[in-house]
Amino acid sequence: MTVLLRARTRALLAALGFCLGSADLASAESPAQGATTSTSEINLVAQEELAAAQPTPDAPATTTPSVQGPATPRPQFNLPETVVTGTPYGVGAPGGATPGSTVVNSASLGGTPLGQAGSSVTVITAEQIQQRRQTSVLEMLRGLPGLNVVQSGGPGQPASVFIRGASSEQTKVILDGIWMNDPLTTGRLFDFSTLSVDNIDRIEVIRGPQSTLYGSDAIGGVINIVTKKGSGPRSSTATAMGGSFGMARESYSVSGGNQKMNYSAAGSYYQNTGISAADSRLPGNTDPNGFNNTNLSTRLGWTPTKNFDVEFIMRYMHGVSKTDLFGGPFGDDPNGHSDTDQLFTRTQLHYRGEEEIYETWLGYNTSNTTRDYRSDPGPNSTAFQLSHTNGTTNMVDWKNAVHLTKRNTLFAGASYISESGCSSFSFLDPAFPPAFVDVASPSTITDTAVYCQDQIQLGERWFTNVGVRQDNYSQAGLATTYRLSSLYRVPGSETAVRGSLGTGFKAPSIYQLFDAQFGRPNLLPEQSQGYDFGVDQPLFDNQVVLSATYFRNQFTNLIQFQSAGFSGFYTNVGRAASAGLEFTALVRLDSRTTLTGMYTKLDTRDEVNDVKLLRRPDDAASIGLNRKYFRDRANLNLTVMYVGQRDDIDYIGNRVQLDPYVVAYVAGSYNLTQRVQLFGRIDNLTDTRYQEVSGFGVMPFSGYAGASATW
Repeated sequence: MTVLLRARTRALLAALGFCLGSADLASAESPAQGATTSTSEINLVAQEELAAAQPTPDAPATTTPSVQGPATPRPQFNLPETVVTGTPYGVGAPGGATPGSTVVNSASLGGTPLGQAGSSVTVITAEQIQQRRQTSVLEMLRGLPGLNVVQSGGPGQPASVFIRGASSEQTKVILDGIWMNDPLTTGRLFDFSTLSVDNIDRIEVIRGPQSTLYGSDAIGGVINIVTKKGSGPRSSTATAMGGSFGMARESYSVSGGNQKMNYSAAGSYYQNTGISAADSRLPGNTDPNGFNNTNLSTRLGWTPTKNFDVEFIMRYMHGVSKTDLFGGPFGDDPNGHSDTDQLFTRTQLHYRGEEEIYETWLGYNTSNTTRDYRSDPGPNSTAFQLSHTNGTTNMVDWKNAVHLTKRNTLFAGASYISESGCSSFSFLDPAFPPAFVDVASPSTITDTAVYCQDQIQLGERWFTNVGVRQDNYSQAGLATTYRLSSLYRVPGSETAVRGSLGTGFKAPSIYQLFDAQFGRPNLLPEQSQGYDFGVDQPLFDNQVVLSATYFRNQFTNLIQFQSAGFSGFYTNVGRAASAGLEFTALVRLDSRTTLTGMYTKLDTRDEVNDVKLLRRPDDAASIGLNRKYFRDRANLNLTVMYVGQRDDIDYIGNRVQLDPYVVAYVAGSYNLTQRVQLFGRIDNLTDTRYQEVSGFGVMPFSGYAGASATW
């Protein structure tokens, strides 16, 4: 117990300044990637100390300290809602094999019709969100090809997404053009635990390196979230639901618009008494970790003239959750809780030339994340801990499009980004001297980028995008990236043959650069190169769509923490690779029944230590069935997911294998009238007990029901 307390104390003092609430869940793998596997990064850092500098998701640490060794830180468009117009799709249906008018913003700078995208893209529509009745973006991402979603406990606990074997810190999250990744987590990742589905029109997931379009962090891929754009007469909807574990949720939305103005707004409040984040099947874990969450979203548009329009977007999220010390026996912390405030805004001006040959967009984004963590003395801890972090990203972007011909559009633009933040941490324990650590006074890094992309169509069946970008970070220097994607549709069979090749980079974070003890200002950006090749085949007049994709990614120059005596530092030493296959299928059984299936085979390797990367399953699959009844008044949705064996690190630092599992979800709705709908949902239908992160629990069988009214 003394060793545990000392280790936790050293880690807390050393690592916590900048990393509260990071959710990479890879951090148990190593401090280099610095995201939390416990319910707060504060608690995880102590676990990392005991884990003896275990490997990162990308490459393990090159040295291994003892348990008593050093501390280890740690242009918006008016878009249709369906993937292919007039065709109901299940969650994450491929869609890329069939022609359609849906424009995918994330696939190119000007948006690309899904049937012309050479990149690997999955779209979740507003209709699919309604069908599954999930309330968080995190839950909607589960089961998609190439993605692995992990959470350290129940609702409100840190959660993140791995794409094609890249770390979750290498996943870029964007909301209506706003970069959401938090600059004050160790590796600049985004924690999905508080992001609800309110006012979301659709979610695009584009896989593979995307730094040419989106700059730093877009190594594994991009998750692009698009807010609803109001149109038509005013429409309001109020919803209330409740269920297991004290869950209650109330929400309200309103939208409307005409040729001059459009608006949409939504708000929700969620509460849940929750489960113990540290797995309750292990000794000493009995205290539930409750969660309260507020989401507010607004999108406003004004079109004063036919050639000019203005948009304003805002999203606010506030989450309060109880936290545990670590995942394992006696990991409970009845006195710990975290408080997170996040505010994202964007203002965008858009002008079209008279002949619509030239367009320009000018945007300004802000994002601010504040995290507070507190743990008072209690049965499992004699220490008082208090930490505070505040990170801000400001961004100005200017994009221009010249429509050279009807089949060739040239884009060029520039952006300026400023990331800043500061943090503090205090710790008091009777066994140790009082300590107060201000890890760094306010620190700032900036990036200036220029980029261009040519969007080309040759004939009626060949579609290509090629682009290049250069970023210049104030601390890390230059990073040049490129991307090429192309799709050709074979006449007669309508087979779509597609592929992409690109590079990515990830600039070092504020913490990795400026932490008083572990930071190194001379760090270079992480680099990646990846490609994929795929075939999409529609059959039976598009009633069946089959898709297969092979991909490979190489990661170099990865930033890792390297121990040195009783201290350590970050350095560019890691190398890793991932490769795999993605299969998707959509079968429209009849006009009311849709079946989807997905399977991912993944092979990852830390090339420095020749071991698998952690928390990446060897294989994963999902099946979704959606059926309408009673002349479409009722809907039933069934989703079954399989996640295969994967490696992880337990609470004392041993490398372990997590068992495969199968989990099922069912949801249904019934339109009582044209304005009133009843609905319900059951999660973990078979009450499967499993772990996504070693030592942490998951929600057991639980049911929820509610009603909504529209007027």
